[in-house]
Amino acid sequence: MLYLKEALKINNTIQHFDLSGNGLGENENKMLFLIEALKINNTIKIFIFNNNDLGRNENNMLYLCETFKINNTIEQLSINSNNLGENENNMLYLCETLKINKTIKKLYISNNNFALYEKNMLYLSEVLTINNTIEQLDISFNNLGFYVKNIIYLTDALKINKTIQQLHINNNNFALNENIMLYLIEALKINNSIQQLDLSGNQLGRNEKNMLYLSEGLRINNTIQQLNLSGNRLGENEKNMLYLSEGLKINNTIQQLQLEYNNLDENEKNIFYLSEALKIKNTIKIIDIRFNNIGMNEKNIFYINEALNMNKSVKIIYLE
Repeated sequence: MLYLKEALKINNTIQHFDLSGNGLGENENKMLFLIEALKINNTIKIFIFNNNDLGRNENNMLYLCETFKINNTIEQLSINSNNLGENENNMLYLCETLKINKTIKKLYISNNNFALYEKNMLYLSEVLTINNTIEQLDISFNNLGFYVKNIIYLTDALKINKTIQQLHINNNNFALNENIMLYLIEALKINNSIQQLDLSGNQLGRNEKNMLYLSEGLRINNTIQQLNLSGNRLGENEKNMLYLSEGLKINNTIQQLQLEYNNLDENEKNIFYLSEALKIKNTIKIIDIRFNNIGMNEKNIFYINEALNMNKSVKIIYLE
């Protein structure tokens, strides 16, 4: 790390720097060498530091965050899978820095066990109400659904935030409490900046109210253009697709819809409801319904063909 430190001080061309999977969090001295270099370097724009066990020692995040108070070139910070949630001070240090930093636009902090302490999401929500540079936020795989307060903190911030355009909150066990989607949708009725929303892998189909709330939100929201609902078991209850289709009929902004891995083959009405929406809605350009075994029932193909004959907007459809 000493040699790398000296190189980064001199190098003026590297823009993408990936140190993932090096176990650097296990050695405080190695972190100090790296930090000193980043304070001086003025070319790196993308800094990827995934899977380095930063949460092992809270000083790791303290040192790293001191750097971002000084560095004015890094635009993308990726610190996924670092067990940051195991000590709430890790998120405190990060969030205090993000209140000051004016360059980081893309923040990826997925798979960090934030559910272990509710203050993790409290600190993050405080940042989102102040920071006006972050445009992409990934907090997926953090088990946020285990405590409703995590979602309350997040959604209260989203009602105020004006800059986040891409929000990845997939695989967070939202199905554990139906109020989670209620809080989220209330925020989306107000938020007018989010254009890409990833809700995949949250098992929303286990409770039809989740899709009812989402449908109500789609009728009001006028900014979301890409919606990912893959891996949500929507096909297990036909009302899920009914509610979704009703929302899509009124929504005027969604251009890309992902519905892979939803067991849509379990009831032919699932594709029927979707096709009815496509007959009416002429804003969707890309739709992905792969890995649903829809070809096992001829009626599904008939419904899709009939819809596409009437639809004037779909450019790409992924089937199987």
